[in-house]
Amino acid sequence: MSGLLIFPHIIMISMMIGVLVMFLWALYQFLKFKIGRWSWFVVMGTVIGSKEGEPLFTS
Repeated sequence: MSGLLIFPHIIMISMMIGVLVMFLWALYQFLKFKIGRWSWFVVMGTVIGSKEGEPLFTS
């Protein structure tokens, strides 16, 4: 019975990770043509900033 509850959560988490990866890849591709070699640092800053900013939005 617990498998029925876990399965939707696995699907939701997979979808959220997929959307995050697509967003970061699109951000990297956009910045690669705008600022060149600094784009990796901006993407890493976005990832770190989103992890540190997450507690601000959760209750």
